[in-house]
Amino acid sequence: MAYRPLLAKGAPLRLRTDSMPMHEFSLTQLELAGYELLWNTDDVRSLFPEEPWSGYEQKLVAQGASVYGFAAVAGPEPEAVQQTAPLSLVSYLPDDLENMAYVPHGMQGCVRNMRGRNRNRRARGLPEWKKPIEVSREDAWGENLVVITVKGNAFLHSMVRTIVGTLVAVGLGRRRPEWIAEVLEARNRAAAGENAPAQGLVFWNVSYEGERVHNPLK
Repeated sequence: MAYRPLLAKGAPLRLRTDSMPMHEFSLTQLELAGYELLWNTDDVRSLFPEEPWSGYEQKLVAQGASVYGFAAVAGPEPEAVQQTAPLSLVSYLPDDLENMAYVPHGMQGCVRNMRGRNRNRRARGLPEWKKPIEVSREDAWGENLVVITVKGNAFLHSMVRTIVGTLVAVGLGRRRPEWIAEVLEARNRAAAGENAPAQGLVFWNVSYEGERVHNPLK
């Protein structure tokens, strides 16, 4: 929605990215904001072979990246926008992380941690753990809330609040998305964002290998 005042009537909004999750997430937002696709592709270089390459593009394609992209124009402005898509790019990663030929720039640390966790679970005879962190919008207690769900087999002191504070710093534009990878690489909580306030923290449920043993709604 924020781009509408900046675009001349009929002017296209274009995206080129090495990130399949960013591409897929952006498509959900175009639909919500009332944009109409002109084209959409998972190989911009083949669709527009004569277009100049950016240095960033050359570097990542040399590492095995595909260039995803689309162009869209603003259609009728919706009266209200209700966010329905998952807000975490992790939600748009493929289930088979082990066979990902290319990991999007900025998500290397996240994918490496998820692969390691799955290998550890397989070694223990446990099912793979899917999407440990998810971000969504939900209506609750008379408000439209951003809900961050964190699953774990153990939690350190203030761990979830640190995760949320770090994500909020990126969401508010105070930090670059790539900073998340730097935080994970540092393996030091001091590198992360400030802890989110404790008021929104809820211990939601306990389960043992999928069998729920605690339900806060009962």
